[in-house]
Order: sequence, then C-alpha cells, then structure tokens
Amino acid sequence: MLEKESMEPTDLIKYLDEIPEDYDDFFKVIPYAKQAVSAYNWYRKRRISLFLKSVDFSAKPLPQVEKDKFDKYVNSKIGRELLAEYSDTVLRTSSEVAIAALGILYADTENEIYNFEFKRIACRALEGATDILLEGFIFLCELDPKPEKGPYPLHLLTQEFIESNPQAKEIIGSAEDAFALVNHLIRKGMLLPDHVSSRISGDKWFINYGVTDISIKIKDLILKAKQILET
Repeated sequence: MLEKESMEPTDLIKYLDEIPEDYDDFFKVIPYAKQAVSAYNWYRKRRISLFLKSVDFSAKPLPQVEKDKFDKYVNSKIGRELLAEYSDTVLRTSSEVAIAALGILYADTENEIYNFEFKRIACRALEGATDILLEGFIFLCELDPKPEKGPYPLHLLTQEFIESNPQAKEIIGSAEDAFALVNHLIRKGMLLPDHVSSRISGDKWFINYGVTDISIKIKDLILKAKQILET
C-alpha cells in the first residue's frame, strides 16, 4: 500500500480510512508505529514532569501560610484550568529552559513577581521556543546599546562583529541565521524592530533591534530557569 513514492489526496484519505482503530491492529499495519507512540508518550511525560518540578521548586520557599494558599489555588477550578493551559503550552515547547520558566510563571499565583500582562507576553514568547533561540536572545540582550536617542534602546549586530567574535559566530552563525533569529524574536515580542524606518549603509550588512524592559525581564526569567535546571 505504501509502495508509491507519493499519494494523491483521495488515495491518502482512503489509506487513512483503512487504518484500524484498535491499537494492536494499528501497530501491525503501520511500520514503527509502536516506537513512534512510545517516543511521543515519553517526551510528553518528560516535559510535563519538568514543568511540575519547576512549579514545585518555585513554590517551596513560600512560608507555610502562602504554601497553603498556593495548594488551594492549584486545586481550584481556575487553578486547574490555568494549569491545563500552561501544560498545553509546555507540550508544544522543546526547550527545557523555557519549560522551567513556564513553571516559574505558573507558581507566581498572586502575580506578585510577574504581572498578568508580562505573563501573557512571556508565555507567548516561550511557546515553541528552542534552547538555540533562547541562547541567541540572551546574547543579543547583553550587547551594548547604541548611543542614539529614541523611544527604546537600539542594539546593533554587524557582519564585522559576528566574523570577529567566536562566541557570536557559535551562537548566531551566518548572516542568514542572524536575520532569521532577530526577526523571529521580534515576531515573538521578545525584541522590537528598529524605530527608524530607513537607513543608508555601505556594502556590509547590519541589523538594528530594540531591547526593552520586557526583553530584559524575559531574559532574567530565562536565566532564573537555567539556575533551577542546574540546581
């Protein structure tokens, strides 16, 4: 049935319709199905386990009174609903650092450390994040800002800097990687675009990007999550 290199949509639908609903028969019909399902369940359990450990680690230092309030919140209707939403985000995220950061955010049930607006932005930023993306983000945040004035500080990433800096080359890579990284972080709301609409330059490429207070707060959250994982 799978001898053809490609299948027409009607053939594919017919093929899917023929897949048995019984798992035992399903495993017999589809090559490596058992291994795929096992791997899928394993990574789901691993991600959720890491998230819950981060929540528990973040809540442990609370005084007993606050700990009791936290336990009551987690078992409440709104607490369970929010836990389900966070868990859904966790399952779509491969970075262990991002998952630990999501655990830190959830554990702040009273919004004392992180307000609701920041949590909304941070959860969107962390969803689907990879370790490579987060390492690049931290690196970009820590570059010195440009001296020019504007609504928010601008940082500059240049071709010369990447070519002469081994750490930058290792974390960011090529020019294509640099543009893709910065634009992806801007789409996630972790960085902001250049606030000047057009600039004149020579034959070397460069990227301007904005680092805001939110950017720095997300960076600090990520570094806190890394400390939890190291602990």
